[in-house]
Amino acid sequence: MVLALIMGLFSGTVATVLTQSYLERYVDSLEQATWWKQQLSEEKPRPTPGSYEEALQIAHDELFASLVLFYNSGSSATLLPGSEIGAGVVVTSDGWVLSTASAIGTRAFVGGVEYAMTNTVRDALTDSVLIKLEANGLPVIAFADSETLMSGQEVFVARGIDTLFATTIADPSAWSLPGVAGSAETFSGFLTFNDELSLDGAPVVNLSGELVAVGDTPLSFIKNAMTTAVRSGVYTRASFGAQLIDLSFVHLPDTANRGFTRGALVTSVSFSGPASIGGLRTSDIILRVQDQTLTRQTSFAEILANYEPGKRVSILVDRNGEQLTLEVELGTL
Repeated sequence: MVLALIMGLFSGTVATVLTQSYLERYVDSLEQATWWKQQLSEEKPRPTPGSYEEALQIAHDELFASLVLFYNSGSSATLLPGSEIGAGVVVTSDGWVLSTASAIGTRAFVGGVEYAMTNTVRDALTDSVLIKLEANGLPVIAFADSETLMSGQEVFVARGIDTLFATTIADPSAWSLPGVAGSAETFSGFLTFNDELSLDGAPVVNLSGELVAVGDTPLSFIKNAMTTAVRSGVYTRASFGAQLIDLSFVHLPDTANRGFTRGALVTSVSFSGPASIGGLRTSDIILRVQDQTLTRQTSFAEILANYEPGKRVSILVDRNGEQLTLEVELGTL
């Protein structure tokens, strides 16, 4: 059952103590962009709270300070609960907002104040959207390391003007997992929660009030591309040029996977694409990109999302029992 928590400035507190499993520390430091004046997520991540009461208060304070609610033109200026079209969250103090395409209305409010929307930048690989508000000095949400997301992890989700609810991340078997083969750039493992997210674009935070996802999209899918989009006004993704099978989720005969239960089996390579030029062949098994090993939690597409077009990356592959390192210069999707 959804734990709905209606919270105002003078609301009561919940005294239930968190179990130790919910008291894991998330990330020790936050990547900081230094090449533009208004940085993404300018605040450092915070220590994990020691009680449910503290977690709830932190999530409320941090999330609702940076929460954006979207309405249509005909909506009441009094911002009545339930009239929201969708939500988003402020990621730069000069007004960039992260949301989803289905969440955007014609009016945007932060802290009850309306701001004009001046630009919209869409991501081709996810449903995520960046919206530019005509604003300065807005509070921003802190980023967590969403690669640490796990089944059963408790999170808080916005559900309206000042409403939070607690839910948990569903078992990965319920996530949107890859099919037999797919593009190297295509994400799988979009999140599923044990309760429905009723508000499109709802930001999802961990117990320290740090952003881990927007809707069903983990932050790791979009953080690097979002950083580039804020700088350039365009979502730019790196391309690899191959079709892959994730061996973590697809069981193949030993003759095909050669005993590997992790990695990505190459089923085809695009002619004259980056992978082909770098020497990748059909039936190679990709084991590592730079210093990141492919695992059940970290797919090739998620690793690729960390790099911009033009970057040269080292790819460790198994080729019929021999391990080789290839150098691939990534293209532009």
